Amino acid sequence: MRRLLALLVLSGAAFAAAGACSVELEGGLEGKPDGGGGTDGGQTVVENCFPPSKACPDGADGLVCVGNDDPQKGCMASTACEPCIVPHASAKCVPKGCAVDHCDAGWSDCNTDPSDGCETSLDNDPMNCGACGTDCSLTGAGFICQAGKCVTNDCQPPTTANCDKDPTNGCEVDLLKPDNCSFCGNVCNLPHAISACEPTPSGTPIARCIVKDCVAGWSDCDGNPANGCESSDKTDPTTCGGCGKKCNSTNGVAGCVNGTCNLLCNPGFGNCDNDIDNGCEVNLQTHVSNCGACGNACPAANGTPICTAGQCATGTCSSDYADCDQNPSNGCETGVVTDPKNCGGCGVVCPGTANGFPTCANSTCGVGCSPGFSTCGSGTTCFDTLNDPVHCGCTQCPGPTAGTGTPSCSGGKCSVTCTPGLTLCGTQCLDLKTNNANCGVCGKVCTAELGGTSTCQNGQCVTQCPTGVAICDNKCVDVFTDEGNCGACAKKCGLGQFCKDGTCQCYIGKTCGNYCAQCCKHPDCASNKCCYGFCC
Repeated sequence: MRRLLALLVLSGAAFAAAGACSVELEGGLEGKPDGGGGTDGGQTVVENCFPPSKACPDGADGLVCVGNDDPQKGCMASTACEPCIVPHASAKCVPKGCAVDHCDAGWSDCNTDPSDGCETSLDNDPMNCGACGTDCSLTGAGFICQAGKCVTNDCQPPTTANCDKDPTNGCEVDLLKPDNCSFCGNVCNLPHAISACEPTPSGTPIARCIVKDCVAGWSDCDGNPANGCESSDKTDPTTCGGCGKKCNSTNGVAGCVNGTCNLLCNPGFGNCDNDIDNGCEVNLQTHVSNCGACGNACPAANGTPICTAGQCATGTCSSDYADCDQNPSNGCETGVVTDPKNCGGCGVVCPGTANGFPTCANSTCGVGCSPGFSTCGSGTTCFDTLNDPVHCGCTQCPGPTAGTGTPSCSGGKCSVTCTPGLTLCGTQCLDLKTNNANCGVCGKVCTAELGGTSTCQNGQCVTQCPTGVAICDNKCVDVFTDEGNCGACAKKCGLGQFCKDGTCQCYIGKTCGNYCAQCCKHPDCASNKCCYGFCC
């Protein structure tokens, strides 16, 4: 609210300053192409013009804001921008418009109508002879005015006159002609018109100047012959393109360029739809789509903007959003439902945590953890789930099931670190030098057969056998029947032999050393002299 009031104060001061500015005769306010005035018919329209100034063509198919006290621009009352026309006089500006400043010698403004200037020839007008209101007809019938004196008119008919004062040519001038209309020297030269002279219906005065036709670009819209074709079809916004074609000047100053309406907007207004016919239709001080200038739309991100004193401001924010940076250019930029720096409201900062970061969900603060860390389902502490045995994979690691050691965690998986001198076998910390089930290495069991015993000593299985049983390769062996240790350790019986009483014997055939021979129909076999080979 404080920011909004500040904007109002500043904008009001700026507007007041602008209203105090004077307008120079030419270009008193800087114009900007299409800056609130738009364009129409190819014409460039200036942005602003302070009333009661008026808009005049700038000579380059555009408009310029000019003052209201320049006779060369038609003064204030004239909507056209043509110079003041005051025949037989110099012009000046008065609050009502163009006026006579000084009459030319021999002329006077007897009807006090500035539109026809100093219309009266005091030297020749019989109704104002020598001075305004001196009517020669009151002196006598047929009197005329010559050199400011009422004299008898010797010419017949009275519509003729001796204007050159030469008696030899008589009454040489027809007073019904435009060169000497009604009296000598009264030339019909109505402004911007093709003039003619016609008799007056009453006969007094004899004749009057009338508009026969208008020159191109001008019209006689008021029907007053005294000011000729007074309306410019090309520059007068009240007759732009012809009589009755008035330019719309709503919230601005209308101008006419080459017969096409244009517009200079009042400060704070703009012709944003580029339609001259509805004037400067937009209030740039309050319009959210044209705030301060045409096309300057106030951002509506997540809310409803407002325009105050030509400046965008944030109005009402949508649910779950707020204008926390007080920058109207981005609207209601902050989502207070998810922003940890503005959680639930502007400036509500969620606290962080070691090995994590703050979060905001549903306008409530929380934490998120870095990779390898987790809250393990509750609280705001981020635990090391890769290396902490108390939170290893969010599970507490157990100690050894046998022996002594401590739980450990590596890569999120639990393990056990055994006391020095012990080795982890499965979940047990064991002494491999003495453990009969894990002797020297995990899983190596010390065993003995034939009634012997085997114990683990210094990591090796040591076997003891009963009497009558030999120890072969640290095992208890019966050398009387063992075919691999027949009669002695490592003595193996041959193919087809068995051990009996410590001797290798054949199941079939004759025992010949470590093999059995079968002899049939061979001389040596009959005599039992030798024993080699196989025969049949």
